[in-house]
Amino acid sequence: FASNEKDARVLAGKALSLLKKRQAKYFTGKKAILKELDNIFLSMEGLGQYAAVAWLTDPKGADMPFEKAVSGFRRKRNQWSQEEGLALFLILNRLAKTDWPNDIFGKKPKNIIELLEQVLKKKPPAKSRT
Repeated sequence: FASNEKDARVLAGKALSLLKKRQAKYFTGKKAILKELDNIFLSMEGLGQYAAVAWLTDPKGADMPFEKAVSGFRRKRNQWSQEEGLALFLILNRLAKTDWPNDIFGKKPKNIIELLEQVLKKKPPAKSRT
């Protein structure tokens, strides 16, 4: 819900940092493999939630206001992975200027974390002064 792309990019960077701190804290030693599985799980959970929100907000779907659709998918924190996954896809869709669905379902699929990192590494296009 950031008001501009610059703020959205800053908040997305902070969110990824917090996610990585959580993974670094809990996925150590023999549990290190869970980091990759966590990224896959967040991708699956988030994509399912995102598909529902996308339909709800589409004029050819339910044509619901964005804020209402997203708030309907907020949980009581007992389903945090769904909420976190949805947030990751919402920011990816806002910031990515590429065909990110092809990156997820293509021949060399990427998870949501890889895609967000890729988007955040790229500088946003400069606004023209005309």
